[in-house]
Amino acid sequence: MLVDITSICYNEDILIQAWIESWLSVPFINKIYLVDSGSTDKTLEIAQSYDRVSVMIVPWKNDFSRQRNVAIKMSKSDAEYVFQPDIDEIPCGD
Repeated sequence: MLVDITSICYNEDILIQAWIESWLSVPFINKIYLVDSGSTDKTLEIAQSYDRVSVMIVPWKNDFSRQRNVAIKMSKSDAEYVFQPDIDEIPCGD
């Protein structure tokens, strides 16, 4: 089973590294797709430093579902499932 992670983000440099590394440590996670709403901190720099993370910048238009739908469309891999956790939802333990 392979799972893609999709999420939206904006100015998340405090959590983004721990979030990415935690999800990528899960054995069945295939790739992470992020839609950034125009971060002005180091979120993009951190996210783009990972090979299994793809980032697209999409200007915020006050519509969460729009951003999430763009993230889902980015995921066109062989993954069987797509999971959409928020950046503050970090897996831990077994």
